[in-house]
Amino acid sequence: MKISTPRLLTILTALTSISATTAAPSVPSTTELVNATATEVLDKRGVPSAPRFVVYWNRWLSGQNGPPDPSTFSGYNVVMLTFLLSSGTADQASAWASLSPSERASIKQRYNNAGIKVR
Repeated sequence: MKISTPRLLTILTALTSISATTAAPSVPSTTELVNATATEVLDKRGVPSAPRFVVYWNRWLSGQNGPPDPSTFSGYNVVMLTFLLSSGTADQASAWASLSPSERASIKQRYNNAGIKVR
């Protein structure tokens, strides 16, 4: 069966207009929902706006409990304490968890004053 070009264009135009008038509202995909939720959570947690200069801290310093002085991380605006495992905290994250709430608040305040977020 041979169809002329003008007839083919007419058929395609008709099909396009039918699909446009019967289209259902789009439903966000799971990925879109997860990304939106993650963005909301990160915004609420106070992560600095881009650009982010991140350093992962896992170095053990003898006699020190918690992260070092914020000046150690000059040039960075996010310090990630490592590690969180499926079994729980380890290394620097474990040391952080062992600090009292007031010690953690004091450290976070020093870092905030330096423009650095601790995660």
